[in-house]
Amino acid sequence: MGTVRSCSSSSPRTASRSTSRRVEAAKRQLISELFRGIEGGTGIRPHSVEITIVETPKVNWGIRGMNAQDLSLGCTVEL
Repeated sequence: MGTVRSCSSSSPRTASRSTSRRVEAAKRQLISELFRGIEGGTGIRPHSVEITIVETPKVNWGIRGMNAQDLSLGCTVEL
């Protein structure tokens, strides 16, 4: 799927935005892997499972005492 580079507080924050096709492909792969993992781990067949990806805008939540939109993690994340 994607790669995540390790975070360190000393490195500058940069975010690589992927094209929507690449993001869509990553979501499709994630959902496929989840179906396989759920069936393999529990025996529950995929037709009995519903998966929904909900993406909340960063401005709508807080972490580490800040609005997430303003938070710098100090790492690079690439999809």
